[in-house]
Amino acid sequence: MQTRRDKLCKVQPGSTTHAGLWLDAYLPDKDKRDEPLGDEAKKHQLVRDVANCEVPDVYTLFFERWQGQLAAVGARCRKATVGGRLAIGLGAEAVLETSLTLHRTYGVPYIPGSALKGLAASYARRGLQGTEWTDKEAAYRLVFGDTKSAGYITFYDALYIPCTGKPDAKQPLQPDVLTVHHRDYYAGKGEPPADWDSPVPVPFLSATGQYLLALAPAPAVGDRIDEWIDAVFVLLTNALSEWGIGAKTSSGYGRMEVEAPPLDTEKAQVGDQTEPALPGSALSLEEQRIQAEVYLQQWRGDKVIVQLAEMVEGGCMVKPKPGQQMDYTAFIPEEQFAGRLPKVGNDMACRIVGLMEHTGAWVLVLEWLEKKGKKERQR
Repeated sequence: MQTRRDKLCKVQPGSTTHAGLWLDAYLPDKDKRDEPLGDEAKKHQLVRDVANCEVPDVYTLFFERWQGQLAAVGARCRKATVGGRLAIGLGAEAVLETSLTLHRTYGVPYIPGSALKGLAASYARRGLQGTEWTDKEAAYRLVFGDTKSAGYITFYDALYIPCTGKPDAKQPLQPDVLTVHHRDYYAGKGEPPADWDSPVPVPFLSATGQYLLALAPAPAVGDRIDEWIDAVFVLLTNALSEWGIGAKTSSGYGRMEVEAPPLDTEKAQVGDQTEPALPGSALSLEEQRIQAEVYLQQWRGDKVIVQLAEMVEGGCMVKPKPGQQMDYTAFIPEEQFAGRLPKVGNDMACRIVGLMEHTGAWVLVLEWLEKKGKKERQR
């Protein structure tokens, strides 16, 4: 076993070395001069070795195939450039106290789609409060979903674009260090911070370069919903620029600049915030259906109190009573009334049961829970 270890100590990363595998399995015992390394020196040497790993040539071919697959599913893509350094997955389990999210097959950094979706959703909730993008509004549920729906836009992993690393185009990874000046104090050992505390440098990896953001309609949607995707790109652009993504964003890590769209995306000013414009009244029939399905999945089977708004062909249109959860146009078919129409403005207890297209628009269908008369109840 020791002979095997001695042989492995002489192995050095090359042009085809998998950075993720090296990070997980090749903590060195000795330096290049065959001198033993201490615990901290081992970690620093490992970080330097991994940072020197170049992106394999085969990754370029994979990335080109990936772009073709995105085009095939109707995804829309934009490049995002890291302003300084990026630290994704810093707290994941690893040989070191720190880690980095690397592609399992090719060992290059990437940004998980779940991280991008979470960032955009958080920015909508916290950065655009008081607008149509709060988590209680239809726009938020349509894009990000809720406990009953996954949302209608797919966030793909943002893969590293080959040959965009800095300062070396072929090396997207860089060695970095975080220095803890008062370890005992932060560890909760009861020791107050003092000037004579010894600083403890903690090595970690960070990433540079450009990454390909990709958004597409979910498979169930069918037709492309470009205006909604444009709106989400505005959310991502603002969030990546103002908040950043990943770890250590308070120290400036994770800030990214997203390339401008081919045409200027329409925006609306909300105080000092820039709010992505909603498609609004310009929704196509397909987009209306998608929005209505979000409501239906949220409220199917719920009881609501509505008021008669107007009689239309085949039934009546109703509006929710103020304070009700439902805030979407609804329809009650005429066969439910049996000649006993309620008066305009009267409260009606109903149950949400379905969805239908009516006179060029998608509406929720309600079941009228008519109260039984006294004589009918006695039967």
